Amino acid sequence: MIRGHDEQVMKIGIIGASGTLGRVAVASLLKSGAARSITALIRRPDRKLEEIAGCSTIAGGLFDVPALQQLVRASDVVVNLAARNPEGQQKDLESAGDFLELNGLGAALVAEVTRRERKPLIHFSTVAVYESGAYEESRLLTEDEPLPAMGLAIESYFAAAVSVIVDQAERLRKDGDSTLADFPTEAPVYGLTKLIGESCVRAISETVCCIRMCDVYGPGHESRGVVTDHLEALRTDGRVNVDFDFRSTVSFIYIRDVIVLIALLASRMTGTHDTPKIVNLAGEAVSEAQFAELLRVAADTADRVGICHPAGARYDRRYSTEVLQRQFPELSFTPLSNGLRETWLSGS
Repeated sequence: MIRGHDEQVMKIGIIGASGTLGRVAVASLLKSGAARSITALIRRPDRKLEEIAGCSTIAGGLFDVPALQQLVRASDVVVNLAARNPEGQQKDLESAGDFLELNGLGAALVAEVTRRERKPLIHFSTVAVYESGAYEESRLLTEDEPLPAMGLAIESYFAAAVSVIVDQAERLRKDGDSTLADFPTEAPVYGLTKLIGESCVRAISETVCCIRMCDVYGPGHESRGVVTDHLEALRTDGRVNVDFDFRSTVSFIYIRDVIVLIALLASRMTGTHDTPKIVNLAGEAVSEAQFAELLRVAADTADRVGICHPAGARYDRRYSTEVLQRQFPELSFTPLSNGLRETWLSGS
């Protein structure tokens, strides 16, 4: 069973419960006994969530303050999984305002409501925040060091956005502001808006942990772009050019480890235990040998289905989990090979 640090069973509120990670989190936390009940904020009816025993839903969007307050008051701890995810820099720039509203102001609003209700908050961020500045390839990126330096235009925009959004969140409203109109076109939209949201959350919330997460894989997870999806595409899709590489990250995290961390954090944050403000949640870095083996499996699969071999480009972008391992020695990460085996055997 997945339980928290002191075996406390809690009432957990989840925002973004109908997303790719949310449904798995709801079902796993309840099934394991880590949560006594879960309240989910959803924009539209979700039969899969409603059929999970122990899960109740509240209809409302992220900016529906009464609905958000209802969820927070019904919970011992709140988990924010809501986010606008990237589709490519050009498309993201065209929707930069939407990214800023959801990833920035939405996160700040959740933090403000949890602060007012004196409830702890687990906020999911992303390792993409490191992309807001320039970093050296092959460098191990850690939570303890400052983020890579941004350009002056991005730095100025970032400071203005955090200031304006924190002020807006205090008044519990979502009105736009001309200060934020000119999004810097050279900035990575997703990473920067997630960093803005993360910074606002830390400035507002009294009890918060921001989880910078790498690519998640494993049974039940529906997102694209992770290693199991690449292999599945090769096995079933038959496309000529399947993109099989590690340009985004080389640290994959198994979905069960994400759920275990939520349970551990929730239990500690509702008790008297100190918790870090920021942790990186990243699996073991994919070694050269593992990468070669994955390419071999992909090539063999490509031969069987008669399509071109995928490219093997690899950028070394690694993330440290040092803070996480110091604070939560009981969290043991699933080796990549074991996680892949379990994923394939599950039929996911």
